[in-house]
Amino acid sequence: MPNPKSGPAQSGTRKDHMPKYFHYTTVDHIPEIKNDGFLKLVESNVSLSEPNKGPDVVWLLSEPLESVPKMLLSRLMRNGKWTGYVKSKAEVELEITLEKSEVTRADKFLKKHGASEEEMEALEASGGFRLNKQYVTVEQIPVGKITKVTDRPDLVNLVGRYQQPNR
Repeated sequence: MPNPKSGPAQSGTRKDHMPKYFHYTTVDHIPEIKNDGFLKLVESNVSLSEPNKGPDVVWLLSEPLESVPKMLLSRLMRNGKWTGYVKSKAEVELEITLEKSEVTRADKFLKKHGASEEEMEALEASGGFRLNKQYVTVEQIPVGKITKVTDRPDLVNLVGRYQQPNR
């Protein structure tokens, strides 16, 4: 796995011509990813009412983030209660090179696995990010496919007390 702030894969390699995807995580998860040797699969959210209905996936984005969507904010809890504070789960950006055949656009994946239009709309609304800009893979991603690791302090500055936006 490249070091944070490292450059892209060397010019002239096959990886230069493959699609790039982006995965976000916290600094705390980097040692675990290095030790495991891959990005782990998580819940695919095929059903909002029935956990684990669809296959587990790794979630990816088609473009680097400019701001943190709600889906990458974690509520900070104390004694089982929400403190009112949130933390960004986008501290580190992993650029990943995969074949197009290795990924599926999230909206198509969810529909294929039985998600209703209402569930997909709810996912977009609660996550704050369009499903047609997200991709999934049902395979763990080996660290060798991570071509660049970038610290993203610009996506962490919002950490603090959550306030509802003015309407």
